[in-house]
Amino acid sequence: YAMDTDPASPVVRALAGAVRGIGRPAAVRGVSYGTDASKLARAGIPSVVFGPGSIRQAHSADEWIELRQVEEAATILVRTIRAFA
Repeated sequence: YAMDTDPASPVVRALAGAVRGIGRPAAVRGVSYGTDASKLARAGIPSVVFGPGSIRQAHSADEWIELRQVEEAATILVRTIRAFA
């Protein structure tokens, strides 16, 4: 099941704002891989796929991520959540 979250939806805007808030460019784009987010979208829950690191390394035999990337992602997620508070 493909998902297509409206780029103007509150969750997309909040996440993109949080990314820009730490000085990173916020690219909203589609991807060609599957995630559990499609199940949420099918249930009517606007969803985004976001995470630290490179998709090229994800789920590989030598998958790794820098701690700095995890910390940055945590900051972005906290800022996104606070946008709804």
